[in-house]
Amino acid sequence: MVRVEEHARDLEAISALASRVNSSLDLDRVLEEAIAVCAELTRCQGALVYLWDSEQERLVVRGAIEGYTEWIGRFSLGMGEGLTGWTALTRQAGIITERPLEDARYRYVPDLNDERFQSVATVPVVGRSGQLLGVLTLHTEAPHEFSESDVTMLETIASLVAGAVENAQLHERTLRSVDVFRRLADLSHRMTSASPRETMHRLAIATMELLDGSLAALLRFDPARDRLLVEAWASSDQARLGGEPIAATGAWARLLGGGPASIALDDAPELALHPRARSLFAAPVRLEGRPTGVLLCFSPERRVLSSDNTELIATIANHAALALEEDRRREAAAQRTRARQLFEALRAGESVPLDRPHVVVLAEAAAGGDPDRLWGGLGEQLAGSFPQTVIDARAHELSALVPIASESWRPRLEQLLAQTLPPGAGAGISEPARDDPQTAVRQARIAATIARAGGSGVRSYQALGAQRHLWTISREGDPDPLELALVRLQETDARRGSQLFRTLEVYLEQHGNARRSAEALFIHRTTLRQRLRRIGEIIDRDVREPGSWFELGLAVRLVRFRSTVQP
Repeated sequence: MVRVEEHARDLEAISALASRVNSSLDLDRVLEEAIAVCAELTRCQGALVYLWDSEQERLVVRGAIEGYTEWIGRFSLGMGEGLTGWTALTRQAGIITERPLEDARYRYVPDLNDERFQSVATVPVVGRSGQLLGVLTLHTEAPHEFSESDVTMLETIASLVAGAVENAQLHERTLRSVDVFRRLADLSHRMTSASPRETMHRLAIATMELLDGSLAALLRFDPARDRLLVEAWASSDQARLGGEPIAATGAWARLLGGGPASIALDDAPELALHPRARSLFAAPVRLEGRPTGVLLCFSPERRVLSSDNTELIATIANHAALALEEDRRREAAAQRTRARQLFEALRAGESVPLDRPHVVVLAEAAAGGDPDRLWGGLGEQLAGSFPQTVIDARAHELSALVPIASESWRPRLEQLLAQTLPPGAGAGISEPARDDPQTAVRQARIAATIARAGGSGVRSYQALGAQRHLWTISREGDPDPLELALVRLQETDARRGSQLFRTLEVYLEQHGNARRSAEALFIHRTTLRQRLRRIGEIIDRDVREPGSWFELGLAVRLVRFRSTVQP
């Protein structure tokens, strides 16, 4: 009769627990009642519910009998660790009737004061689809024979706990999805009105809060210098993030080129920007397939992101890509404005003090066009090779104030310009200047005009020699009769489609050597003689006479310089 009454009482307790599970989404309250029912029905002195934390990849105490509640959320076991871990690994109930220390599956934990326990029972908590949710663990101080009915009762309670866990997790995921959607929608809305800097800061805060981290940061990738720069960060524990550039090599390069990742910082100490962090969650920031930065979130716990959170950090990284690009565009526009104002001041003769030596580079295009398309490559190369270069790109020309810090600047700069100038463009390089940049602007323009007069290429003012004086004469003096005669030669070429002026120019450059002149012009020597005779008839001078070569050479250069006007 007593056993029947006990059985009825057991059923009543389990029925009450089932009712609670079906009517409540408060998981902590349900676990508390499940533990109480277990303790009451088995008369155990220790009862714990461990739930599997997929991010920590450990079994974490989520429910406990009185006297053990301080360990909720603080104590955990690895898969296979102790009898509880064994049950999680094998999905089998574990029973130790007495002398647990002699059982290889048992793990003694002094902090839990479990040396007084003699018997242990563990039951897996398994979800409807067969996934492990946790383990129910019971301890008794006296040796206790857990009967088949006890195990069946514990398995029944475990199944009720499983239902409660799944209901609560589903509810939690639903609420979190709503919160994530609201946060991301708010960020998207603010991106249309807030500054990119404010948006990036809000993205860092959202990342930290939604991923339950202690510090989050958005880093910009600078491909020209192969480094990462901190653009925005947020912290929950007063930690501060330095602004020093980070070389985009090793593990950082792998973050840029990979996908969303969870990283144990013990295995990658070079990524530990936060001194107290144990885990890093990261996602590359890409725009149109090219890397533009990295989104980081640091956690003080050893964790691995769930699939939902992996998707979440990737989504936030997409928002970050747009914010970084908008910030880059605004900064580029501001730099263009500052550069234009600087060069306008220099051209107007205003005093512009410089903190170190610079040279001025001026490149002139044969035909105008979109400045970004025409000069974009050259501007990027200058900025990458000579940091802090100021560039003013316009439809026909590019002006650059280039800081120089070493003796090797001249060959580096000349080679860079020769490799990246648009076809048909000419570029001039001034002498180094610090106190008189206005003169440097004039020198660069003279060199660029002379380079373009020769067709294209790069000219340094230092190497112009007497040509700089001819350039001055071409701007100030009137044409003499010989120059006017050469202009008639150009007019003849324009009417008839001939190349008489260019033939004379090459013949003088080759110092009257007929063979080399014909080879340079890709014509036969007979054709060259015919052209020279025709040239002599038009300008009324024998161009094959060496005594006339000096005057003819000066006149050719003057005609070229006069025909090259500032765009």
